[in-house]
Amino acid sequence: MTPLGIGLVGIAGYGESHLEAIERCEREGTAKLQAVAIRPGDSEPDRETVLRCNGVRIHRAVDEMLQLEKNSVQLICLPTGIPSHAELSIAALNAGYHVLCEKPAAGCYDDAVLMRAVSRDTGKFLAIGYQHIYSDAVQNLKKFALERELGRLLKTKALVLWPRDSAYYSRNHWAGRLVADEKKVFDSPAQNAAAHYLNVMLYIAGASPAASANPVEIYGENYRGQSIESADTQFLRVATDTGVDIFYTATHATSEHYGPEIHYVFENGVVEFSVASRADKYRVRTRAGINEDPRFPHSTSDRHRLGTFHSVVGAIQAGHQPLCTIENAIQHSRCIQTLFEESCPTRPVDSSFLKQIAIENAINTVIEGVEVICRKTFEKSCGFAEAGAPWASQGNAVAVNLC
Repeated sequence: MTPLGIGLVGIAGYGESHLEAIERCEREGTAKLQAVAIRPGDSEPDRETVLRCNGVRIHRAVDEMLQLEKNSVQLICLPTGIPSHAELSIAALNAGYHVLCEKPAAGCYDDAVLMRAVSRDTGKFLAIGYQHIYSDAVQNLKKFALERELGRLLKTKALVLWPRDSAYYSRNHWAGRLVADEKKVFDSPAQNAAAHYLNVMLYIAGASPAASANPVEIYGENYRGQSIESADTQFLRVATDTGVDIFYTATHATSEHYGPEIHYVFENGVVEFSVASRADKYRVRTRAGINEDPRFPHSTSDRHRLGTFHSVVGAIQAGHQPLCTIENAIQHSRCIQTLFEESCPTRPVDSSFLKQIAIENAINTVIEGVEVICRKTFEKSCGFAEAGAPWASQGNAVAVNLC
């Protein structure tokens, strides 16, 4: 089989992860990096030299690569920032390429709707890099849920405590922003660093193998401890069209690193997901006890990324859809835009509840006691206000149409 030609936009930052996965596919003989587009300010001279020596063509503009590489490239990969997802994906689709765009699908639901329409109109798929969906464990869990081995899935809930300091929020021009480059981005735990876990719960709750559950009602709370305009501490409750209720708690305003921990609660037991020593771990809890299930193997983020490329490259070569596309990722975008624009605008946490911790050349602003409150929201499947956080107040429950 002829290796699939790939064009890559950007080789720095998360582009490095794409390069590593593509190089692995090259060694396996399934794909070949043919061209890269390096935009102003993203130059990496040493890496560019290595790429040229390997026969990779270097372009200084995305439009140039899209115009000139149609005979050698079938897939465009976009490990780029949230503000560029919609614009670059639509440009590549309209130019006749399949696309792998990093998560989240888009900065907002409005953009995701446009992206989905262009994908459908062009007949080219728009894969989204929610890498957990491509793992064997998640695919087996999806089958497990659909076959109702433990009865009907009733609810899912996630807890993520991931510290992020001032250096994180100053790393680019859109971090911690609601709008950047005149585009909605809603950068926040649920939209960016911990987006995978909200998205995978929607996916497991879906009614068929390729479907995510559609939100029908969204309740949320958004808070910020950091000096940003978006949220660093979030709660979501999503009622879905499949009858599964989804609960999500995440904060960056913490000094403790914990999670993700996700529970899939069935009629007759619970599948528990957690991360330990940078590897995924699943346990099945029933009346008979707690066991690990070989269908849910331990995995790492590197294997997830490689699985993403295996799925996307294989889909093009076989003529079918990859496991995660705009079709089953748009539900996440709907949740995020509704959360910020209708359910709960971001509220600042009063400074009396904040503490600043110096970390090397950065400051981590934490909400004191947030870890206890977050665990209470997880245990009781409730928001911060209901859990008794003194800095919290109720959001609004918003009915939404199907995606």
